[in-house]
Amino acid sequence: MLSPTRIICRAAGGKRPDATIGRARHGDKTMSEKAGWAFRVIQLAVIATYFLAAWAKLRFGGLEWLWGTSLTWAILRRGTEWSDWMLDHVWLIKTSQVGIITFELMSPIIFFVKDRFRPYVVGYFYLFHLVTWLAITISFAPHLIAMTTFLHLERVRPLHWAKVGFDRARGRQQPAEPDAAEPSPTTG
Repeated sequence: MLSPTRIICRAAGGKRPDATIGRARHGDKTMSEKAGWAFRVIQLAVIATYFLAAWAKLRFGGLEWLWGTSLTWAILRRGTEWSDWMLDHVWLIKTSQVGIITFELMSPIIFFVKDRFRPYVVGYFYLFHLVTWLAITISFAPHLIAMTTFLHLERVRPLHWAKVGFDRARGRQQPAEPDAAEPSPTTG
């Protein structure tokens, strides 16, 4: 069976994202269409996993999945002290299942959110996975790493921030920051 990443790559001309990125160094601000392509493929694959998970639940479980006992069963098998109490509140489990499907079906909305709000949406995705891990100890660590392609990590400059902090502590003035509104290679 083909993974969502392979399906997307084949549909887009057969390019593998890892074969097109090229070399970059820390602090390099050079724009790269190839890197943008690789990031977009990863983003599409990540969001396809959410959407296709909901589709599979509805395809194989039907609308009964929403009102069924899937989450109850998962809590009975893998529950923690953070989720065992939910077994006494069936309405909360059913509401959670509807919320899970809604979240997964609406995940493609991240592609239409403005850049400045996207980190908040990604934060919601991370919160969803944190609650999942706390409730039924299922970790999606590789998925969460892939989600970072939605964040502007090129703006994270810990060495620069440390130098600025050190210089401020010593009383030195810093030159103005470079323009923070530079376009990202991941956002067309």
